[in-house]
Amino acid sequence: MTIFVNKKRQWTRFARKSTGLTSLLFMCIQVGFVTGQSGVLPGTWKSHLAYKEGQQVTQSQDKIIFAAQKGIFTIDKEDLSVAFLSREDGLSEVDVKGLYFDQYNNQLCVVYNNDRIDLISDNEVITVPDIESNTTVIGSKSVNSWTISSKKSSYLATDFGILGFDLEKKEFRFTTFTAFKVYSVCEVAGKLYAATEEGLFTILISAGNLSDVNAWKKVLPEAGLPEANGVKMVKPGRDRVFLWQDNDVYSIQTDGKIGKIFSPTTTQEAINFISTEGQYLMVGVERNNQTKVYFLEEDGTVAGIRQEGCINKARYALQDQQGRVWYADEWEPIRYSEGLANGDCKQIRFDVPFTNDASQIRFKGEKAYVASGGVTEDYQYKFTRYGFYTLAEAQWENFNQANIPAILEKDFLNLFCLAPEPSTSTLYLGSYYNGLMAYDEETKQAIHWNKDNSLLQGVVGDEQRTRISGLAFDDEENLWISNYGSPAPLVVKTKEGPWYRFSVPGSTQLAEIAIDQASNKWVVVPGVGNGILVYNEGASISDTKDDKVRLINRNNSLLTGNRVNTVLVDLDGAVWVGTDQGPVIFDCGDPFQDASCRGNTRPVVVDGIPALLLRDEDILCIEADGANRKWFGTRNGIFVQSPDGTEKIAQFNTQNSPLLNNKVTELSFNALTGDMMIVTASGIQTYRTLTTGGKRTHGSDVYAYPNPVRPDFEGMIAIKGLVRDANVKITDINGRLLYETKALGGQAVWDGRDYNGMKASAGVYLVFSANENTSQGTDAYVTKILIVD
Repeated sequence: MTIFVNKKRQWTRFARKSTGLTSLLFMCIQVGFVTGQSGVLPGTWKSHLAYKEGQQVTQSQDKIIFAAQKGIFTIDKEDLSVAFLSREDGLSEVDVKGLYFDQYNNQLCVVYNNDRIDLISDNEVITVPDIESNTTVIGSKSVNSWTISSKKSSYLATDFGILGFDLEKKEFRFTTFTAFKVYSVCEVAGKLYAATEEGLFTILISAGNLSDVNAWKKVLPEAGLPEANGVKMVKPGRDRVFLWQDNDVYSIQTDGKIGKIFSPTTTQEAINFISTEGQYLMVGVERNNQTKVYFLEEDGTVAGIRQEGCINKARYALQDQQGRVWYADEWEPIRYSEGLANGDCKQIRFDVPFTNDASQIRFKGEKAYVASGGVTEDYQYKFTRYGFYTLAEAQWENFNQANIPAILEKDFLNLFCLAPEPSTSTLYLGSYYNGLMAYDEETKQAIHWNKDNSLLQGVVGDEQRTRISGLAFDDEENLWISNYGSPAPLVVKTKEGPWYRFSVPGSTQLAEIAIDQASNKWVVVPGVGNGILVYNEGASISDTKDDKVRLINRNNSLLTGNRVNTVLVDLDGAVWVGTDQGPVIFDCGDPFQDASCRGNTRPVVVDGIPALLLRDEDILCIEADGANRKWFGTRNGIFVQSPDGTEKIAQFNTQNSPLLNNKVTELSFNALTGDMMIVTASGIQTYRTLTTGGKRTHGSDVYAYPNPVRPDFEGMIAIKGLVRDANVKITDINGRLLYETKALGGQAVWDGRDYNGMKASAGVYLVFSANENTSQGTDAYVTKILIVD
């Protein structure tokens, strides 16, 4: 390993350039969720991660810096305000393995699970991918720890050896290849010490041959360190080295003398960390998944013990200038203590989703309802009790057995799907374990149905379980239910109260439901070759004589894939079916009567070559934005296509955007704000699209944002609240036309320039909007934009 290349993180035009960390790490600011729909510009990404536990911790002069399960956050030492940091801020990943602050160069060093490195400082994020991408190293390349000794000197301990890294020049100085794992390295009094699985090794830095593994000398038992199963950690502290071997802590003084200074009081207690970042040496000891921390003098005298209760399963601890001890704990919430053993124990909680898991999102107005999942991709139980989350007015709220007792009482596991009732405050929840629940958001009351008290049935072969895998309201507010795996798997709970259930041809494993403009129910049938079910109850739900049903699969249609994953009815009534080999569109009339209604695929041109739309992509979800453009979630990111699918609008993946993960399992569009809500394998995000839901007529809430427009503004000016697909003209106050466009749904955007690309000067500009669908009558509106000096 000889050459390493550093890369600055900079997103494409579809994303933001990485923000400077000045505002996140070194200034006293508080960052919350973006508030108000008008305050977010098109093209803005935002991650909504479960920043609940701090699994890694380090500190700068004025910040405590934590890594959660996904992403990073900082806590200001003065006012305890929080700032969140994710991929939209320039991080190359979100799965953090190691977190280290370089006080000499004022930068944060981040190591991810894939061993990629980010160096985060003022105004830039520099990515070092070389360990991850190096092909000369055979076997594991895991970075186990990073010790920073000076402005230039730092050392990475890895599974293949030791790396010297110059943090000022941002380049690797040497590589020492070993035949064994190196757990940590530290520098004290001109020597390097390496804790490895083969024992403790040391070398004089002045020897100048640090890359020669034979120049490193193993510390032998005669020095006072017994022959054992390797050394797990070395830490510099007060002109000496502390090390952890087996279940003991030793001290190495500058003269080389080694002595044991600490052992747990019982064999049931196991050391899990040592820290020299504080007034005392801190030793974490774990027993039965509970941690207590010993505070030791240099000679091993116990100055205090932080007993179980304040902390749960701590992985590290450090002390700040105010004397507070902060714990990296695997369990929520964030914990710190005022002082050492006897100080008050404090906790910090944030307004975030309960977990990073999600299976389905539905909107009612601007409020988002998120089901937490609990079901694997092949429809197996995860046995989770995460409940559901809501996002309203930029605030997250979590609902589970802690605040809805019925979830615990009814064993309501694996909450898979949900549907807010349009005209009431009731939210319907589907458990892939024990039935259906109606939760009234106003009264906080819950009603539960399963196989024992309703027409829902148990699963064939798993009769004790009532699995709900799809929910959808029709125009009359009848609730249609997929009762997965039961003998009669399609069930309806009518608005008036009675329930009905229906047998179906083919597999009884029904899932997602979409209802088209003719009230046909399109139901995904998971599994190889099962296809999609179309059902219509006719004039009367209670009378099955006029019911119509059709099972569409590869044998009787143009469905191309082996599996159907998802279904969408778009704004014009076309039905888009997502398979593991691209989408198939049904826009051919009555699916029951028209024999030619076999679906169709869209021809496209890819790199000059004719092809079928996303033919090689596994379509996991589909959504239409306000302009009826199609968003496809796949295992390779998001593809955005024109309303008919033939034209590529955009593509988002982890390489060209802040997308958290290329596996995208759910997309849901908020027609009021223009946000596309995205569920990935790594968590939830929102992306502010160029569109909103269009109206049939202009209302009184047409407005432009930002308005007034400042001289330094370089983004897009959004005109919102328009009639769908309106024709929009922008003129100066004298009527001279500067710009003309067509709204995307209910929103048009203007870059503030005229047809010649010249920036508009200060003044008042008029926005004329009119609908293009004259069959609905002429409808027009005028608003103003002010550009100021």
